[in-house]
Amino acid sequence: MTSNPTKKLNCNVKNYELELKKTLKFFKSRFKKFKSSGIAVIPADSKSALNKVEKQLGYKLSEDLRYFYEYCDGFSVTWDAIVENRLIEGSVNIRLSCLLASLELGKGRVLSLSGINSKEADLSTNQLKIFDTLDCSGNYVLIDFQNNETLYLFTFGHNLNKINLTVKQYLEYSVLFLGLNLWQQFFIDRSSDISGYYTFYDNYETFFKNIVQDENKTRVNKILEKIDNENSITPSTKFLEDLNDRINQLKQFNEFGSLKNESNNPVSLNDLMKGQEAMKVSLSELVIGFYLQTNGLKLEWEIEDIHGSISLLPFEEIFGGENCPKLNLDWDKTNHYGDTICSGEEDEDYILVASKLRPVELFEGDSGFVGFIVNDNKELELYYSHSRGELTKLPISFEKYLELSIRLLGMDGWQEYYVSREQARIGNSKLIDNIKSIFPDFQISEFELTD
Repeated sequence: MTSNPTKKLNCNVKNYELELKKTLKFFKSRFKKFKSSGIAVIPADSKSALNKVEKQLGYKLSEDLRYFYEYCDGFSVTWDAIVENRLIEGSVNIRLSCLLASLELGKGRVLSLSGINSKEADLSTNQLKIFDTLDCSGNYVLIDFQNNETLYLFTFGHNLNKINLTVKQYLEYSVLFLGLNLWQQFFIDRSSDISGYYTFYDNYETFFKNIVQDENKTRVNKILEKIDNENSITPSTKFLEDLNDRINQLKQFNEFGSLKNESNNPVSLNDLMKGQEAMKVSLSELVIGFYLQTNGLKLEWEIEDIHGSISLLPFEEIFGGENCPKLNLDWDKTNHYGDTICSGEEDEDYILVASKLRPVELFEGDSGFVGFIVNDNKELELYYSHSRGELTKLPISFEKYLELSIRLLGMDGWQEYYVSREQARIGNSKLIDNIKSIFPDFQISEFELTD
């Protein structure tokens, strides 16, 4: 068994590079699907250069922070791994130059610090500098030199929360967790201010139980206790289990013609968080559970003259569009499927709703889709269109839509159970006959509306 290189958490600062390499090697030994850009340690400049930084900051660095920067100008590492069908990733990017650059970045790249949400009433955002760039999505750790090097977690939702760690402790945990995505949340007072109740799901438990051992157990057990006590959820595997059961059921038919099935790796926590921030709404546990199992889903099948298809979009495409899934920071302002849903040539009533829709599913081979808007009650309203110009509000929740899509394997026209007789292509009678012929265990009561 590979020993845990991080068991000595209080490593000497001058050994950070060695400790980082040992930790990276240890991670590779524990995860079969592990990718990393490697570790980049920037050699330290002269002490005179550090003195110059202090002069520009108007602040003398603490002994711990100065000791770190005397050894190196910073370090960076990024990695991701698939463990138990869950995406786990991490990133560290601590650079001395950012302490000076943050003033300019604060006006642009660090999203605007104006309108920031913080319980620190006396905090001036002008005194904050960038200490750690967590990702390219707008999450940072900021440092306040005017308040004893206090650290804050700043997320792209304009939330600012004090991190209850010293600089030295922060550096130690960065090595210990190798920059696990948003590990800082376990050391702030109000975790729900970051991303809502889903933040503590079992990706973290998977990570801690597989990676951190031995002498770190006391520290890790406190985090695991926090996960258990605060909003912990376990992503449901129900959707994919049902999917496989249904596919096996199809294969029992002698007339079974063809099947194409394509699922994706799970969505990252960062993208889940970013999407909810863009919508200003919290997704339900079941919806989160779906995307934590597969980031979108494609499936096609045919039995004689009955066929079905599922074409659920990847999470980032719902917000960023297919051409810029991760590069665009402003998901709330982006909808690259807008022309697919609404060309502007339809009637006024259709345009009024369709122009605001975000697509969830685009049907192959025609202009049909299912999309949603967020209503005034911060709820997702689903709309169905078989062809451009026609629109029906579905009286079911997003999670119910996912459930029925998989229960019926996207049988052609199942959404039309909720469509008026005048607009329906397939009458309810024929639809129900088709369902019963393929899925005899399906109860029509499963179409019942949910709150």
